[in-house]
Amino acid sequence: MKRDESALLTFKAFITSDPHNMLKLNWSTRTSVCSWIGVTCDSHGTRVTRSKIPNMELVGSIPPEIGNLDSLVSLDISGNHLHGPIAASVFNMSEAFHNRFIILLIYKCWEYESITGLECFS
Repeated sequence: MKRDESALLTFKAFITSDPHNMLKLNWSTRTSVCSWIGVTCDSHGTRVTRSKIPNMELVGSIPPEIGNLDSLVSLDISGNHLHGPIAASVFNMSEAFHNRFIILLIYKCWEYESITGLECFS
């Protein structure tokens, strides 16, 4: 769980504007990752499986460490203002990623030649 916590805290550090202080006030080492806003863990509370943080008006970029969330099967970051490339490590997740993982990106779709099956929505 420390690896998942570290990946999410790094994501938080790459956010340059959190106008509603949702991540700033809630994503903290003082509480369990599984209790953070927008985070869902597996039934054992040992791994992050989903992150749903749409429409929070977040501004920033996605760090390569997000690829360390190798049990993640869903990431909804739609309606935010994230820029820059998505690091290739995001696409090096588990088989679950390749079978079920959908990144919801509104307004932008990043493509990598080595990636197949990426779904982008607009």
